[in-house]
Amino acid sequence: MKMKRYIIYARRCWVLSLLTMLVVGCEENTNLVDYTTEKAYIYFAQPNLDTRSKEKWVDSITYSFAIEPTELKQKVFAIPLHVAGISVDRDRKVSYLVNRESSKIDMNIVSIKDAVIRAGQYTDTLYVTVQNAPVLRDTIMDLVLDLQSNEEFQIGHTVNKRIKISFTNQLLEPEWWKRWVNVFGPFRPEVYKLWIQIYYLGLDPSPDIYGEFPAPYYYWNNMPFSASASSSPVTFMYIDVLRKYLQENEVYPNGDPTKERIYLP
Repeated sequence: MKMKRYIIYARRCWVLSLLTMLVVGCEENTNLVDYTTEKAYIYFAQPNLDTRSKEKWVDSITYSFAIEPTELKQKVFAIPLHVAGISVDRDRKVSYLVNRESSKIDMNIVSIKDAVIRAGQYTDTLYVTVQNAPVLRDTIMDLVLDLQSNEEFQIGHTVNKRIKISFTNQLLEPEWWKRWVNVFGPFRPEVYKLWIQIYYLGLDPSPDIYGEFPAPYYYWNNMPFSASASSSPVTFMYIDVLRKYLQENEVYPNGDPTKERIYLP
């Protein structure tokens, strides 16, 4: 009798477990995209240039005119678009919207070309042009674009249906600076701009210190995590170049010679 009750109890538990798995499976599948070879799907495919991450594409771009020559009047962002599914022998329009709620933008300084996937292609480009306007010296602007389904395309990778472009004409403090403050001193845009010019990608032949990524790996926008001369001798060699430059050339905050001249610690 006890064995019979145990079997009935076990069967009930099994049925409840099965129902639970079915419910969870249905909830998870609500976020999936059902692909079919009879349709075409579109998504942003801006490549990830950060070698520390294995993510193939990024959903945001950050740019500053401050790292460019002062005479640069505008910047053109060429944002790749990829197609999954069929190709056709005619041009196909890509639909998108400016997300007004998420954007912080003056559209008078931005122009966006019509996006088209050309005949027979699986990849193409959306061009966004930003003017180097005076307002960017005091602010950071965000342009957020959302892909939209139309008669030509469905939304592909849902995590890549949106792209955010942030731009300014300020040289903002990077995240790594606080770890290197004893080497570079308090953040000064003048020092950072010189460091960008001195320690560019491809100059340092050192691979990732942990052996996960090959060289070139370290540069001004991907500094070693630890400010250690023993673990990053090439980085410190170029820091000496920066130090010598500041000793031999007069550099002042905001170009104001009435202020204290800038040196490295």
